[in-house]
Amino acid sequence: MRALLSLKGVLVLSFVSFALVLVLGYSWLSSRQFISGIDTMIADNMVGSVRQFVRHGDRNHPRSPDFVSRRWDTQPEDVRAAFSTPPKEQNQLYKGIIPEDNEAISITQQERDQQAPQLVFVMRYQMQGKTFYISHRLMSRHVSHLVGLNARQSRQQLLWVGCLSLLALILIVWWLLKRAARPVHRLGQWARQLNADNLEQPVPDFIYPDLNAFAERVQGSLSSAHQALIREQTFLRHTSHELRTPISVIRNNVELLNKLQQHEPQTTSSRVEAAVGRIDRASMTMKDLTETLLWLSREEGEALPAQTFDLAAMLTELTESLRYLIQAKPIRLTVTVAPCMTTQPEAATRIILGNLIRNAFQHTQSGWVEIQQQGLTVTIHNQNDETKAVLDEGDRLRQATTASHQDAVDNSLGFGLGLALTQRLTQRLGWYHQHDRQANGHCVHLNIPANIT
Repeated sequence: MRALLSLKGVLVLSFVSFALVLVLGYSWLSSRQFISGIDTMIADNMVGSVRQFVRHGDRNHPRSPDFVSRRWDTQPEDVRAAFSTPPKEQNQLYKGIIPEDNEAISITQQERDQQAPQLVFVMRYQMQGKTFYISHRLMSRHVSHLVGLNARQSRQQLLWVGCLSLLALILIVWWLLKRAARPVHRLGQWARQLNADNLEQPVPDFIYPDLNAFAERVQGSLSSAHQALIREQTFLRHTSHELRTPISVIRNNVELLNKLQQHEPQTTSSRVEAAVGRIDRASMTMKDLTETLLWLSREEGEALPAQTFDLAAMLTELTESLRYLIQAKPIRLTVTVAPCMTTQPEAATRIILGNLIRNAFQHTQSGWVEIQQQGLTVTIHNQNDETKAVLDEGDRLRQATTASHQDAVDNSLGFGLGLALTQRLTQRLGWYHQHDRQANGHCVHLNIPANIT
């Protein structure tokens, strides 16, 4: 799944979110600690009032803002009306407000932050095994203006510290990302500008060792791929160039033998005719192979010349020419073909079918090979018998001796170039090619498109 944000955007969003959460969290914690400190002071004063109450014989001081009693129902009525139930937890401070009209309501979190006409605190306290209820009244008109001034100053200081901290974190993150993003951007530009002309130039310095090592790996990978491409192109060009001379020699000798046979027919024999036929076919195959390899080595170019031929006849001819590979093997060969005229590049078709048939014959030691052709669809299936899948070394040596000469001939004709060449040719021609590995065998499907017009 492709990310919607870039790596830089993700890092910026992550750092800023972390900084914001950190600043807001500490600001909230500071505010809570400030309020908790005030509550602790009030609760401590209320506990002191309990001690004074006991010391004076269960009597409250007339000027004390605290009212102490042993029962909840003896607390003032407006205090009891401010709370729906008596305090249940020991040593916990409860808060409520009493409006000016003495109509008590329960306090909420939002109302705690508002300045009420009369704020009341109650607490349940236990001392010497006895329970006491304490209420403390705090009216806004009795609070010194210094308290409000100090509270406002504390809130302003907290706000300033939080904003400055957030700004400082954002600046630090921006500086770090800018310092890290600049060499990364340079690395991306350098990688996009790499080509065959500047590939061997020294790697620029990208400040960080990790980026320098990554740039060296990129350059090394591209250099290896470029060198492999040069070797392949050079091999194809040299092969095609070197094959021109023997092709010309073979063609000239064929023409010379044909002329000799015409002028001196008494010297002809079946051997000479067979040799001439082999030379003629070899030269034509070499010529077609050269043209096919040259066409394959070009990135873009014209299509191969197409000829009209019978696909079934080509399959039969290739099967017979490669039958020597299975002569010494206990293999059952089944060939099912039907006449089908098609217009395709004949040389490329011969190379592809020859490779597929040859691989089926070579990879079957004991079993069966089926070659089926129906229309423009060719299926080649080979299967080894499980009990005879591996031949002994003597059989292998005898087979290698029998087929060594013919292997050399076929390799010079372009057969046995491997499935890699077959895959490249089918991809370039736009043919469907599927190779399935099975238990003790292989199955290849080839679907040739309609005729080239």
